[in-house]
Amino acid sequence: MKKIMIIMLMCSAILFGCQEKGKCQIQLYSAGTGGNIANITTRTFDTLVNTTTEYFITKTNELNKSTTCNYVHYFTCATLTGTPATVTVVQEGSFNGTNWFRLTGASGTDGNNCDTLTFTPTTATQYKMTSNVGGGKHVYNTSWFNVGSRVLYTRLRFIPSGTQTARITDVRNLTFIK
Repeated sequence: MKKIMIIMLMCSAILFGCQEKGKCQIQLYSAGTGGNIANITTRTFDTLVNTTTEYFITKTNELNKSTTCNYVHYFTCATLTGTPATVTVVQEGSFNGTNWFRLTGASGTDGNNCDTLTFTPTTATQYKMTSNVGGGKHVYNTSWFNVGSRVLYTRLRFIPSGTQTARITDVRNLTFIK
């Protein structure tokens, strides 16, 4: 009987420990064209129109669930009308929700352990950007290293070009431990 109780206790401890790590997927919410925590809405989608910059931000205390500073931001984008044009997305972090800085400090435009992702949306496609602190990036014969840190807020700044209307949905931040 004691063995069964000990096994059940160990299984419970393992399950509760795993559930805590499972709370690392965080929804980002539209802040429209405002860009700060004061402008955040309850919308989990927004529309890019022509060259108007749009922002998605984590809510207050959402990143406190995780003790890591490694992030994967992902979202879905599709062109609704007009000619598909380039969209640039910038990963940013903040300690107060007002003053923002580039999250990684690394150069590049592929979103892989760097601040910027550039793409041209057509059909609904999921995109991702990573920030792996301390991880390296080799761009044009130059090595960069991610100098990011744990932050209290993350945001994605969407900067469209051209004459298009594109829908951004399912914007999330997934924290992970290396």
